[in-house]
Formats: sequence, structure tokens, C-alpha cells
Amino acid sequence: MERVNKLLTVGLTLSLVPAILVGMFVPFALAQPTADSFGVEHHASGYKNTTVSVPVTIVNTQNGPITCIIFDISYDNSVISVVDVKEGTITNSWNTPAYCNFEWGTKLSIAYTGEDETALQNGSSGSIMVLKFRVVGEAGEKTDMSLNNIQLSDLSGENVGFDTAPAKNATFTVLTNLTQIPSSTYSPSSAESPLPILSPSSAPTATSAATQSPPGFNAIFAIVCSLAVAYLVMRRRKAQP
Repeated sequence: MERVNKLLTVGLTLSLVPAILVGMFVPFALAQPTADSFGVEHHASGYKNTTVSVPVTIVNTQNGPITCIIFDISYDNSVISVVDVKEGTITNSWNTPAYCNFEWGTKLSIAYTGEDETALQNGSSGSIMVLKFRVVGEAGEKTDMSLNNIQLSDLSGENVGFDTAPAKNATFTVLTNLTQIPSSTYSPSSAESPLPILSPSSAPTATSAATQSPPGFNAIFAIVCSLAVAYLVMRRRKAQP
């Protein structure tokens, strides 16, 4: 009888292990920062030897506040190339964005300054970065602009959502001649087109190959951003009475 009781005890204990594990890890999974969408809302176009600004937007942030964002954007660098990056409308008080160009495209990151009120609160929507592309392709050429490896970090710096926000991708087209100007803001003598030329058509499905960074680069890039957020959080805590 005692043997039977021991077997029942062991059996019940083992049956509870999955439930305990689920209870331990599901809250962390549910707490990962996310959003309804993240990426380029509209197609863009421009003339060769000009620059075009393309905003990257986030819609309806959740499980925040969000304090750090990392992502990749892949494109054909024989058509366009990132030459500068600025803060967006909802991150204009954050630190200056960092970026690094590769053969496949660009890796980018941006983090808040450590002040809680500047973090992206739940329900936030708007542009988080503005990418300035130099148009180097020939008239008529196109390239996909595909976002992936999207990482969103919360205020603690410990919970990171990896690709929890669905990516929105778009296409960039090199215009063929000046008669295609849809906006009066463009000047043929100007070296820069201040706004992207938008198309109402829906964003295409990404067809670009998966981005490839040098071995260990993704981890290093993420660690650097995480350390920056951790430092800001620690500094904020020390400043509190």
C-alpha cells in the first residue's frame, strides 16, 4: 500500500511539472513588448542622384513602455542606400539613432534617454525613425524594403519582444523622368526630395532573402543596446530619492 501511495505521489508531481513550467514562462511571453504593426507604411520613389526620406512607423504599442528598438531593413543597395537617419515624430526626444550599412541593407537602433516620460507608452503610434536614402539606381529600377529582426525592449530592459510586431514592407522605385513629379515640392535643381512619393497601393509581400550579418554581429548589436538601456535605468533609479 505504501508503495502505491509513493507511486501516486510521484505521478501527481510529474503531472504538475508542465503546469508549473507553463505558469512560470507564459507571463514572460505575454509581457513581451509588441505592436499592431511596424515598418514602412507606403511605397516610395525618387530620381537618381537625389535623397528621399522614408519614415518607419509603429502602430499601437503594447506591453510597454518601450525604451529601445532594433531592426533590420533589407534592400538592393545598387538602387538605394541609407546615408542618414533621424528620430521620428514620437522619438524626437530620444538619443540619436545608430545605423550600420551592409551588402544586404542596414541595421538600426534607437534608445530613449533614461527619462520615463519619453518612453513610448502603451497605445503609441507614429514614426520612430526617418531613413534618408540616396538614390543610386537607374530609371525604372525597383527594390523591396523589407523589415525583419525587429526587437522591442521595455522599461526594465529585461523583456524583449523578438519579431512580436508584424512587419510592413514596401517598394522603392527609381523614377524615369521629371514629368512624373506628383508633388509641387520637388525642384529639379535640388539635390534632395524632402518627402517620399507615396503610392496608395498596398505594401507587397517581402521577397528579399534573409539578411545576413557577420557572425555574432546581431548579438553584439543587441547587447550594446541592452547595456545602454540598463545603464539609463540604473542612472534613473539612483537619481530617485
